[in-house]
Amino acid sequence: MWSWVKRHKLKTTVLVAGAGICAGAWYVLRKAGQLPERREDLEATRLKEQNESNRQTCLVAVLGLVPRVQEAVCQQLDVEAITAQLRTGPANKVALWETLRTLCFARLVTGVCVCTLLTVFLRVQLSILGGCLSLDQHSTQPSTVHTLVQKQYLSTVQFLLQQGVVRMAQAVQRAAEAILVSYSLKHQLTCEGVLQIISDIRQQASASPSAHHGTLRVQEVQSCQLQYLLPTEPLLQGQPADNQQLLAATRDVLGSGDFSSVLEGALDQAFAQLGCSLTEAYHSAAQSSLTLPLARIIPLITDHAPVIFTTEQHKSIAMALLSGTDLHQFAENILEAFRNKP
Repeated sequence: MWSWVKRHKLKTTVLVAGAGICAGAWYVLRKAGQLPERREDLEATRLKEQNESNRQTCLVAVLGLVPRVQEAVCQQLDVEAITAQLRTGPANKVALWETLRTLCFARLVTGVCVCTLLTVFLRVQLSILGGCLSLDQHSTQPSTVHTLVQKQYLSTVQFLLQQGVVRMAQAVQRAAEAILVSYSLKHQLTCEGVLQIISDIRQQASASPSAHHGTLRVQEVQSCQLQYLLPTEPLLQGQPADNQQLLAATRDVLGSGDFSSVLEGALDQAFAQLGCSLTEAYHSAAQSSLTLPLARIIPLITDHAPVIFTTEQHKSIAMALLSGTDLHQFAENILEAFRNKP
């Protein structure tokens, strides 16, 4: 064998060199083919990490705003003022009890709705903003999402905490009055009956937009309760150009069918959690009885409403909402769309 190699030294050298070149070329081509795949994997990992970071930021922001929500809802639906009047033994106590009946249910439903809207809305905002910031990092153009624009954009949530809460409270109060008018204070209700009243109020409030939605189009009012989240388009025109672009993009997202489905699912989840805690409170009050008169249920609802605003209770609700598959995936889709926006 060695003698053959010596006789064909040149051929052997060429053969070995050729094999080495082929092997090297094959390795380079293989690695080159893996680069796009590895780049895609890296981008997917970064996307998920950014989405998770946004989720944690959103949770902290929501918990920080809960006291504002409580203050606004309680101010609009002042149960305490009626309760104080009842303690004086007035002649019109029946009428006051009926007013209290409406207000306590309206406060409970409004609190859950506003907290859910706040959570989902902030999740959307942070996803849009996060996507735009990621896009800016890879752009050669000057940043359009500087710190001032970010603050102005995120401050849009103040609309929900002010005008939005007022509109929501009015809509829910009207719905509660319409539903509860057929229930006397002596009406016996099971726990399921109480939960059905809450569900009916929620559905009727959603179907009856506030009369103060201004120039909002009917489709927008019916879609995703947009009237509670953003001011009307003419009012947005006073915003700086960069912020207007972000708000216009936000309006498009909030007006989509996907957002409507995600929001409805989040509301279902929040009211389901409310139902669990309310069921426990009902059975504790009823003990062995299967029903309770509405007059006894009113204090139960009145006492239970502030529970949804306590840090621990709302943290569990907010965490459950933010961990929900639909909202989490929706937020990731928004983030990816704005990261890759042409």
